[in-house]
Amino acid sequence: MAREIYMRDPSDPRYRAEIIEVNDEAEMLVGQIKMLLYTNRGEVLGAPDFGANLEEYLFTFNVNEYALRKMLMDQTIKFIPLAEKYQVDYDVKFAKGTVRDICVIDVKILNQPVFGVAIN
Repeated sequence: MAREIYMRDPSDPRYRAEIIEVNDEAEMLVGQIKMLLYTNRGEVLGAPDFGANLEEYLFTFNVNEYALRKMLMDQTIKFIPLAEKYQVDYDVKFAKGTVRDICVIDVKILNQPVFGVAIN
């Protein structure tokens, strides 16, 4: 049975301090997606293509929601095998901020929103 390090942050409402590792596929999938979203390319030794580089997309003028979603789906298919079994998808939206643009990504598993990420 596969096991992974428990990835939930103490600010997460579902955080449990007594857990160190998980073997639940759904929990592992959420951790893998978070790792993908919060990692910049080149930060993982041996996998230079791994990572979403999300902040980079706020400063790129020729990227739209569709292009960012496609990049996230490509990364997910390439690096997270569980994503196919659980039908991972992303809902991406850009908004004009007061200082700079904001990107909101809602992560859906089995067509249900699981968590969101805001980059500003």
